[in-house]
Parts: sequence; structure tokens; C-alpha cells
Amino acid sequence: MIGWVLIQNGYNTTTQAVDFGNTKFYSTPDWNPEPTAALQKHNVLLWDNMRERMVLGFEDVARTQPTCDNDFNDALFYVTATPTSSIYNPGIPRFVNGGGCPDTDGDGVNDCQDDFPNDDDRAFKVYTPYDSGFTSIGFEDLWPAKGDWDFNDLLLDINYMHVTSAENQLVDFEYTSVVRHVGATFQNGFGIEFPLTSSNLSGVTGTDYTSNIITNTAAGVEAGQSNAVVVFFDDAHDQLYDTMVISASLNSTVSFAQFVVDELNPFCISNATRGREIHLKGKPATDLASASFYGQVDDITDGSSTWYQTVDGEPWAISVSHEYAPPVESVSIENGYLKWSIWVASGGETYPDWYQNDPGYRNPANLQ
Repeated sequence: MIGWVLIQNGYNTTTQAVDFGNTKFYSTPDWNPEPTAALQKHNVLLWDNMRERMVLGFEDVARTQPTCDNDFNDALFYVTATPTSSIYNPGIPRFVNGGGCPDTDGDGVNDCQDDFPNDDDRAFKVYTPYDSGFTSIGFEDLWPAKGDWDFNDLLLDINYMHVTSAENQLVDFEYTSVVRHVGATFQNGFGIEFPLTSSNLSGVTGTDYTSNIITNTAAGVEAGQSNAVVVFFDDAHDQLYDTMVISASLNSTVSFAQFVVDELNPFCISNATRGREIHLKGKPATDLASASFYGQVDDITDGSSTWYQTVDGEPWAISVSHEYAPPVESVSIENGYLKWSIWVASGGETYPDWYQNDPGYRNPANLQ
């Protein structure tokens, strides 16, 4: 069983840390301080059948206090699981179409919840990391050599927005990206491999190329790939600070519960050489990558079980869904982010939040 706890005024802006000693309220009523069972409940839990997620709300004031408004919306968040069936939810109340809110398109989702109230094929916009947030992806482009390890040769911010139907089927998507920094002289491109077949995407728009290293099909996906691959651009210098919006539709919908965003496979095309792909640690190359680079210089990629890492487990690409400042040019990332080396050496177990701006985590002098 999973329980939840809310720490009242938990974040201390002076110390930039959580005050764990502050008053706590729990989703398990018996642990809360009120004298009667009726007042000990601080949590509401609802099942959103359309979006296939649990929605939780907390009341953050003791319910015996006159300042308590009992609105249970002081902290509101949701929980998803893959597969959805792993959440055991009998008896949990469900959202229903109520309060006089109509369902104009008749898709079973009332207009108050429907992001597309006049389109029965579309119902929800699902953002990663959130509606106005971005994930930062940084590359070291001298792979298979380590280079200066500053991870600022190509730094791109991206927001993923997926559109789903009332039945939680993925219908189409729109990805918004901005090249925030280019610290390289190389002509570097950027693309994403999807956990979809090449024939499943259509109508891809928004890409921009300045050379002849990318060949696309009529649908807008890269030719010669078994999985769907969309190359956004082939030269980051031409895209610096520009906002790109890449959109595409699916020829046949797939279950969004099975479409895991973490399975997206972003990569850099280094130095205008199509076969020289750089991926996140552990992510495989696409069909068009050249195996001639594998296992060379500092890389130990074997083309099957080990991908894009050094013998010490260091990557050539990072993805951070958090405020991220790139290192100063030619300054190794470990000298800007002081927990980086510990994180790498532990295989990601220690300091998984190495990128935070907490005390002792960063050397601002070495970050841009």
C-alpha cells in the first residue's frame, strides 16, 4: 500500500531545504492529530476514468482550527501507473459529468474537462514535464571521445504535448523545442526515435534542414528506419534561440497507457555525419547509425546491451526536467555540478538530484 504525507509549510526558502519537523498530515487518517475519526481525514482520492489516473487533494490545516476551510485543495496532484490495472481502485469515487456541464461533442467527456469540446476524436492534452515546463537535453558532441565534458555543445529545451482521446488513445502530438545553447563549431542535428513503427506517423510538420544529410518519406518521417524517427533540424546554429513546433498525427491510434514518454529516444547527429549519432546512456542507436564508431576511443558501446557510455559509466548526453544551467565553455560538468561524479560512480543511485540548486550542489562560477 502507498501512503501520502503533506508537510505544512514544508519548504524553507531561507535554507532551501524541507523542514521535516513541521506539522504533518497523512492519507492514513489514524495518524492525524484531530481527536475524532470524522475530523482526521485530510485527503480526498478520486479516479479519473477518462485520463486513467488518481487525483489526490489535501487539506493542510488542522481541521479543529477555525482557519480551516475544509476545501481539500491545498495540494492537488495526480498519480499514474503503467499498466493502469496495477492500481487497485474498487470503491474509489469517479469523476462524473455533473454540475450542468455539457458534453458538446458526445465523446463522454464533459466540456469542463475536455480540452477539445468540439472534437469527438480528441479529449485531453497531456504535457511532459508540465504545460509550460521544459526538459533540457544536453550533448557532448566529440563522441566517441570524451572531449571537454561540458555538455553544452548542443543544449535543447523541449516540451512534449500528447493529445489523447476519451478512450486514452494517443491521437497526435506537438513538441515545442528551443535550442538554448550551442557551444560547438560542429554542425549538429537533433532527432527523436519513437516507440512506434515508421508507418504509424503521418503529416509531420515543423522540421527544418539546411543540408542534404536527411531523407524523409512523404509522411515526414526519416526514410530507412523501422521505428518512426523525426529529425527536427540538421544544424543547431541555424536554430539558436528559435522556437520550433514539431507536430504529427498517428495513422492508427495506440494506447497512451502503453506509450511511455521515457521510451522516447532523443539523439544528436554530430558534425553533419548522419551515422554519428549520440544518444542518452543506455538508449540504442537507430537503424541509420554507423557501427564504426562503437567501442572507439572512450566509448564502450557494443551495439547490443551497452550503449553510449564510458568504462566508468559516464554518458555523452543528459536529460533533466528541471532548471538547468550549462557549464561554462570547456569546463567539465563535474566542476559545475558537484554531485555529478558521485552520481555517475554510483550508477545513478546516489544523488539522483545532482542537478538541483541546493546548498553544496553547484559551483555557480563554473555555470552559465
